[in-house]
Amino acid sequence: MKKSSSRWKPLVALFLTACLLAGCWDRVEINDVAFVMVSGFDREPQHKIRQELLIAMPGQMGGAGTSGGGGGTNGNQPFYSDSAVGDDVTDTLNILQSRMARYINFSHRRVLIIGEETARSGLSDLLDEQNRQPLKRRMSSYIVIAEGKAADLINSRPHLERFSGEAIREILTMSRRVNLKEVIEKLSHIGEDPVIPLFRPQKNEGGSPQKEPQFVGIGLFSDDKLVGKVKGEDMEYAFLLMNRYVRHAEKVEFRGHPVHILVEGARTSIRLENTAPPYRFRVDVEAHGEVSENFGLENLYKDDIVEKLEKAWSKTMKSRLEKVVSEMQKVKCDAISAGRIVARMRPKDWKSVMDRWHEEFARSTFDIHVKTRILRFGQTSTNSSKKTRVLDK
Repeated sequence: MKKSSSRWKPLVALFLTACLLAGCWDRVEINDVAFVMVSGFDREPQHKIRQELLIAMPGQMGGAGTSGGGGGTNGNQPFYSDSAVGDDVTDTLNILQSRMARYINFSHRRVLIIGEETARSGLSDLLDEQNRQPLKRRMSSYIVIAEGKAADLINSRPHLERFSGEAIREILTMSRRVNLKEVIEKLSHIGEDPVIPLFRPQKNEGGSPQKEPQFVGIGLFSDDKLVGKVKGEDMEYAFLLMNRYVRHAEKVEFRGHPVHILVEGARTSIRLENTAPPYRFRVDVEAHGEVSENFGLENLYKDDIVEKLEKAWSKTMKSRLEKVVSEMQKVKCDAISAGRIVARMRPKDWKSVMDRWHEEFARSTFDIHVKTRILRFGQTSTNSSKKTRVLDK
């Protein structure tokens, strides 16, 4: 009997193992899924909202030689767009789903675009559905604001990428990425406000002109509403105040001629200087870089000339940083998280000012100190295309 029971043990173990191999009970065929690559929201009359989706056409993703197939096609484009108007996000999604033969899936979405009018009316209600189902809504998706309509930006046609969302993602990857998770976290905290990259469809000036997504600035938010914009060079200083350095070039006027300096590194620290409102903050900025272009005749290998150029650069940075801080205070956007500094350093005092923090931020003082260093000047000490008036001895 002992030999008989031992003979059955491997068979019982094999049977139990087979019970665990039940297969993919919740499997969904790829031909039954509509993958959303980009989604966007615009305000419509009577407080309604329009949601637009850019959906992949797998049958066109393989290249020029691909035709038809179970993946679906749409002419020569590897995607198609559709939109619906409803009372809220879920309502528009239900309308879109009712005319699609596939399940809408957001797990591969890379970019979320908010129309400017929608952003000015507030993001909280709009983002509730995104935050409530994080497993279905990709929280690492980049979020941007469209100057004008989100639909126009979604339907722009870049040359170097297959669709607008991929071009926007690549631009942000090279510079200033802001994802959905970061924005939702800042909206949930008193004492800091988000900034969101600003794009617009811009017609290029090449031989085959068409509208492409262009990064033009950042949107400033107070609570969940878009209240201002920072564009051009000021945008770089806004990110620097948030201690989010991005490699870029700056132009400094030095002795009547512009000098371009490539900023290779920068660091910002903000410290609370007093204990009662109106609060005073000290902002210390350190930056270093190299000269990339010089239109003057000064010999940059001379120590006294370099010192004067560094002072001119520091003065320029200080002026521009003060301008950006002033703009943030004007629209009551605490993008530099000064409120979080007060909450961390003076937690008891913070409870008395947190409900009116935007007003306290607007009347706070920011004392900015800048220290710069120029490390390299290239292989020439002067502008080699001009005759040098003063020769070295």
